[in-house]
Amino acid sequence: MRKFLKFFLVLLVLFAGLISVFLQVLKPRLSDFTKEVLNNFLEAKVDYRGADISLFRAFPGVSITFHDLQVTTKSAESSDTLGTADRFSVAFDPLSVFSGELKVHSLRIERPKITVEMDGAGNNNWDIFSQAAARQDAQNTADFAFSLRDFKIKDGIIAFYDGANGNSVLVDGLNHEMKGRLSSGLSTLVTNNTVKSLSVAVGGVSRLQDVKASFGAEIVADLEKKKFILKDNRLVLNDLGLMFSGAVSLFENAIDTDLDFKAEKATLKEFLSLVPVVYERNYEKIDAEGVISLSGHVKGLYKDNQLPAFRLDLEVSNGNFGYKDVPIRVEEVDFKGGIENPGGSADKTVLFVPEFNLKVNGRPVIMTLGVSTPFSDPFFDMAIDGSIDLADVQRIFRIKDMDLTGDIRSDIVVKGRLSAFNAGVSGSGAAEAYGSVTAKGITIASEKFTPDVAISSAQLNLSPGYLDLVELRMKTGKSDFAANGRLENYIAYIMKKGKLTGTADVRSTFVQLDEFRNLQEEKMAVMLPDNLSMKINGTFDRVRFDDMLFEGVNGSIVLEEEKLDFNDINAETLGGKVSINGFYNTKGGKTDTDFSISATEMNIVRSYESLELLEKVAPVAEYAKGDVSAKLTMRSHLDDDLKPVPESISGKGRVETKGLLVEDFPPIRKLALLLDVDALDTLRIPETAVDFAIDKGFVETAPFSFRVNDIRLHASGVTGFDKSLDWKIGLEIPRKYIGKAGSKTIAGLLEKLPSESMEISLPDTVVVDAVLKGSVKEPEIELDLGKTSKRIAARLKERMRQTIADELRGRFLPEQEGDIAVGDSGNVADILEKTAGDILFNRKGARKDTADTPEKEEGTLPSFIENIFAPSKKMPHGQETARGTSITADSTEKSGGSDEPGDTIGVNIGVDSVEGKKSIIELFQ
Repeated sequence: MRKFLKFFLVLLVLFAGLISVFLQVLKPRLSDFTKEVLNNFLEAKVDYRGADISLFRAFPGVSITFHDLQVTTKSAESSDTLGTADRFSVAFDPLSVFSGELKVHSLRIERPKITVEMDGAGNNNWDIFSQAAARQDAQNTADFAFSLRDFKIKDGIIAFYDGANGNSVLVDGLNHEMKGRLSSGLSTLVTNNTVKSLSVAVGGVSRLQDVKASFGAEIVADLEKKKFILKDNRLVLNDLGLMFSGAVSLFENAIDTDLDFKAEKATLKEFLSLVPVVYERNYEKIDAEGVISLSGHVKGLYKDNQLPAFRLDLEVSNGNFGYKDVPIRVEEVDFKGGIENPGGSADKTVLFVPEFNLKVNGRPVIMTLGVSTPFSDPFFDMAIDGSIDLADVQRIFRIKDMDLTGDIRSDIVVKGRLSAFNAGVSGSGAAEAYGSVTAKGITIASEKFTPDVAISSAQLNLSPGYLDLVELRMKTGKSDFAANGRLENYIAYIMKKGKLTGTADVRSTFVQLDEFRNLQEEKMAVMLPDNLSMKINGTFDRVRFDDMLFEGVNGSIVLEEEKLDFNDINAETLGGKVSINGFYNTKGGKTDTDFSISATEMNIVRSYESLELLEKVAPVAEYAKGDVSAKLTMRSHLDDDLKPVPESISGKGRVETKGLLVEDFPPIRKLALLLDVDALDTLRIPETAVDFAIDKGFVETAPFSFRVNDIRLHASGVTGFDKSLDWKIGLEIPRKYIGKAGSKTIAGLLEKLPSESMEISLPDTVVVDAVLKGSVKEPEIELDLGKTSKRIAARLKERMRQTIADELRGRFLPEQEGDIAVGDSGNVADILEKTAGDILFNRKGARKDTADTPEKEEGTLPSFIENIFAPSKKMPHGQETARGTSITADSTEKSGGSDEPGDTIGVNIGVDSVEGKKSIIELFQ
């Protein structure tokens, strides 16, 4: 027996091992096969990270687990997620299939997130089962049953949105358990559910907000008729318990309901638990008394745009409540009201509150409210009469992160249809609105923003067409405001049926803009509303922002379609005047600006100290003194602190100055040291205009020029917001400003240029082209003296031409002394031709040299040849040109060959003009 037992155990182990090996081989193929089957069967895409199959976790059943399950739409344009789950597992008995009843041991879903959306046409995004598959499935399961022993959902999130009717349900933290047996006949299911947070909105109006809920029920299910009967069930919302009884039947395109509900021994405290501001703050310390009656029903079909008939009645009698340690109480609470719909259209819904009375610290408040046809053309019948002290309300209903004080009094009546209010029709049977709301001594302090707000007085009068803001006097921190204006279409705005429009005149003696701060850890950019249209005309004596003080500020601001337009905002600041036009836009969830700014006679030093952007756009401003005028158009995105994002800035502009002093600007200072020009250490820039463009973090400056003393500068280039440089500067510097070190530097650079081994001295005006790279603090400079070299070569050519002409005149016209400009008698060829003709043909008036050979007659061919080949005679005094000497400014003026008078060029032309040394042939050589 023992041998048989050992043999059996060995076989069992071997069988288990073979099954394990088989599963390891099968598992990847099974995963791919399952995914393929699901994707072919469903009109959705199913994906998961991996699938496991096990015969041991639910032995003798089989367990299949999917990890990171995801279901998305198959849309080619976009893929919307329908649902996800961290873990989806099912354990079942595969052999039970042959018995006609699938036995499911457990079905568990961990952390599912499911989104159900219904559009205006009634289409459900979870309609992912094809019609053919649904019919086939119905045929196959007509006589088939399955039992479910354990079904659990852990920490789930389910969201439902009905876009047609504005209904929504958000369930967060769902934990669900259900056990029972489902078959084609009658089945009984036992379910328990808890929800951490439940929010419900009907018609776009919130009914429940972040309510804790639980629901336990025994449900008799008839799957053949798709009917579910509720027995022994209880729904708890926070502390309010409700009992449900009745039945729900499911049809192909509708749900039939027949449900009754009522509160279970409800108290006023339990009802107050549905008020978020009460439940979230020391609910356990609240003391409440009073009788509550709550009941209702839901009967009829729910399909497409049809609602079942429903009614809810609530009545509170002789109620009072307060906190145990607070002496102020709400007393004499009497409330009668409810909501009902006879069935059919949602527009038949009626909200009625014929009586609502209470006293807060002995001050009475009386209100009545009625709303009908809420979706087509809402009809209102509302009246409020009473006064409250916000400090009393704050002590009873503590508002999170906020403190309120002050007195509000109201005596208003509003009655009529929304269409009548929109049309501004008043009178009996149309629209009525009268009365006023006044406020005095209001203070608002919050942990989310600063500074505190103090409203000394405010009055708002009602009329059918508009709200009249008679006055508003307010201080916040150091800032003060006074305003009056008008708000139109206010009823439609309150009902979320239209846009609030209005105008206001705002005045202030002082505004400190940078004291308004968002104190929340997560700072968000200010997003503008799309349902508000306002025009504000402002006059402000002084406005301060950081270190900038604006005086005499006036202009208008228009808010329209998430865009804030600034129109002709004029002010005086930084010693000058500024005018601003532009906008701040938040459409599409992005913040950007586009401004046109015109400034005149602004102090450059104060501007640099006050404007952070100026440091990036014009770093030279740090080293400048004087006044400038500027015109700038700029567009950029803004960060959460409403500051421009540098990389997004683009624009163009012009800066003008009538006199600017720039001292110790590093790039110019380094250039001055390199050229040894002290005059460049301090630039006194005269009247100048500079054009520039901004794009992607770079400022491109168009070519401009100016003079500093006798030095002329030409400049253009690109400056980065990181203070990088890429500039070209041209200088025309008189030689007198260049020191010895600079002359040596320039001469050394000239010697490196292509030349004809000529000894060169600096001209009176040196042309230097400089390329500036690197950064403002550490500039890199490259010098180019090509233009100076060309100028020297041109002068050299002219000097040689003049020297040869003078030499020829001395030989051919010996009786004429002094310099005769070539231009007076023609060029050298003309002189040679004329003189040769006179000599060869002995023309009348031929020149004679009486001092040379008086016996001979001049003008003969032998004497002409002799003059050409004989050594030259000594030139008249003042015309010697010895090696290494310079042609002076006087000779330059006489020769007429200088481009710029005063330039001096020392040139060795290879000629020794010493008597009896050289002939004209040697001169040409």
